[in-house]
Amino acid sequence: MKTISILTLIICTVLATSKSTQGQEKSIFHISIQGTWDKFKQKERAQYGGDNRLINTYLASYRKDFLRLGQEANGMGSISFKVRSDGAVDSLVIIEKAGGTWDSAFYYLVKSMSGKWRAGQVDGIKRNEAITIWYNIYNGPILKKGPSEYLEEAKKSLDKSDYEKALKYIDIVLEYDPLNVEALILKTKSLYNLNQKIKACDFIKSTLKYEDERLTNASNKFCD
Repeated sequence: MKTISILTLIICTVLATSKSTQGQEKSIFHISIQGTWDKFKQKERAQYGGDNRLINTYLASYRKDFLRLGQEANGMGSISFKVRSDGAVDSLVIIEKAGGTWDSAFYYLVKSMSGKWRAGQVDGIKRNEAITIWYNIYNGPILKKGPSEYLEEAKKSLDKSDYEKALKYIDIVLEYDPLNVEALILKTKSLYNLNQKIKACDFIKSTLKYEDERLTNASNKFCD
């Protein structure tokens, strides 16, 4: 199963087995992240290692360590920190907690990235910058289809003006990965076409904290 947006990282996706009164049921354990680092080669913004892909590679290298933490968490957490002009990291603060030992694990993982960031620049001068990373942990029933397949079904429903059906597909993806940029935009579009324009605008505005230009463009389009 593959996820969707290049800006959402899968640290790990594993199948687990949980007992129920009906016997053995398959569940899936999936972690994704989103953050305010430079995603679009904007040198004025901080970026880990000077390449957007490196933060994904670095975090994914800890896959086995994350799995050892267990699967007690289910939800979203976030951490903020400062990238200094020399690439060091300080002022780490956990803002939201996903639960269990996951939050402290992310704290120390981000701390270990100190000195490896490319600082942002303004007029050629390196600057300090505040960064936030959101991490979502899904621990629930395995999806019958991959997220990208559900989103394709949603697009087909949108083309047929069946906006309610599109929302059903989109909400399945967002329950699994609420950081999925494409799903966030498609939900906004569906709500807007259902004449729920205020709700659509409020929803997309709630995602602007991720500082993704695609979400900003969607907000400009649907918040008229």
